[in-house]
Amino acid sequence: MDSVKVSSKRVNRSVIHVGGGFASLSSMIDLKNTIIITETEVFRLYGDKFPSAPLIVAERGEAGKTIDSIMNICEKLLSMNADRKKFILAIGGGALTDAVGFVSSIFLRGVRFGFVPTTLLSQVDASVGGKNGINFGGYKNMIGTINQPEFVLCDPSFFKTLSDEEYLSGLAEVIKHSVIKDKKYFEKIKNNKELILSRDEKFMSEIVLRSVEIKAGVVSRDETEQGERKLLNFGHTLGHAVEVLEKLPHGIAVGTGMNLAAEISRRLGFLSDEDCAQIRSLLDSFVYPSSTVSSADEIKRLVMKDKKREGEGVNFVLLKGIGKSFYKMIDVKKLEVIIDDMCRPV
Repeated sequence: MDSVKVSSKRVNRSVIHVGGGFASLSSMIDLKNTIIITETEVFRLYGDKFPSAPLIVAERGEAGKTIDSIMNICEKLLSMNADRKKFILAIGGGALTDAVGFVSSIFLRGVRFGFVPTTLLSQVDASVGGKNGINFGGYKNMIGTINQPEFVLCDPSFFKTLSDEEYLSGLAEVIKHSVIKDKKYFEKIKNNKELILSRDEKFMSEIVLRSVEIKAGVVSRDETEQGERKLLNFGHTLGHAVEVLEKLPHGIAVGTGMNLAAEISRRLGFLSDEDCAQIRSLLDSFVYPSSTVSSADEIKRLVMKDKKREGEGVNFVLLKGIGKSFYKMIDVKKLEVIIDDMCRPV
């Protein structure tokens, strides 16, 4: 089992373990003081392997990231007489870890918590970095906290039971890490498509570990997103809009957003035609849409509501090469013109 530490001012330690299974939990927490929160499908698949502890089964997916769902979990914790000595363990996908991290941050003004993420997306992205949030007013993650779990336990054996859609959602974030930070990692992904698509456990352990190293490194240097951490938003500004408008899974929408962000980088003169083509080729090879059916007006409306907007500009992550990312304030009107052009019917 490999481990990566996330430096944090908020907890004594936050460690991401890659390669361990449920048996590893006994050395990490006191199960007598633990409450497990999971989701229906994960409980159906793996419930018989869970540690023995009180259990809450929450709503699955984005339906569990509403204020009503959060209040429901809090009511159940109250009915269990949960106090500040309790440790909350989330076992599930990224939406669940988002919600449980948020609950753990606000219940009794904060209780200890950890994650066992069960999807590729949650292992390489949602569970790493301390962002916990819920949806509000039709917009993603509008209410939330930054609070690190004490540990994250990543087990690639979970990938065997994921649908192709869920698996590809996580892979988009893997590709994102390579595109913004590591050209060699990009080449590794490009040259090992068969191992990735076959979900080879040994190879995917290497992939999860490298993605975790990249994200944990960024978070440790910039936990509260004052600078470098903004780079992790590559593909997300437009991806979130596409996700809402076209009802796509998060990772698939981010894949589309990355394609569009690479094209914007090219149009602004930062990214070469060759690198843009390589990025598009890799994304296309894993079947991420390179265009959107949403209207330009709909996309612009949601982009204007994005958390990264500041006045008349939007903080946008761009590329000047594979593995070389930067963020830049783009004038809203200039971005609108580019979106209009990219969404123009062929």
